Amino acid sequence: AMLHFGRALGFSHIGKIESAEAELQTLKSLHKALVDAGETYKSGQVNIQIHAAQGWIELAKGNNDEALTFMKTAAKLESETSKHPVTPGEVLPADELLGNMLLELNKPEEALSAYEENLKAHPNRFNGLYGAAIAAKQSKNQEKATEYFKQLIELTKHSKSDRPEIAQAKSFIAEAI
Repeated sequence: AMLHFGRALGFSHIGKIESAEAELQTLKSLHKALVDAGETYKSGQVNIQIHAAQGWIELAKGNNDEALTFMKTAAKLESETSKHPVTPGEVLPADELLGNMLLELNKPEEALSAYEENLKAHPNRFNGLYGAAIAAKQSKNQEKATEYFKQLIELTKHSKSDRPEIAQAKSFIAEAI
């Protein structure tokens, strides 16, 4: 399911809607098989992936309201689900994906709330910190933007990465001083 979820997201991001929808159908088939097998936890996780993938597919189609409805449902379902002690975490947390979607829809205040909710359950995630910083910056909340960019810099201080997000964080902090 994780593979098909990742593929559905990837295809939706590059506008290959038919391919994304094919991956979504596979997720739905896997969900049904898990439900039929009585795998409640696993079927719940796949259900979250279905809603998130459907949200990004709807966004790619230009159906913004439907996209947000699906993504908010995915985030709600995920927040109501306890992580199983032996399984890996989410491929991408639903609240983080919701934040990404809200940024794409030019709703930075709402995106910041989604990222902050995500960071409660998934502290120090690179993408979560970066998203929160960008949402705060776009919301004209310099204090929070500074806070999140500083956390991102601290998280990556021993890295030799040349990721543009890190350069942007350092540039923002340098200009803020």
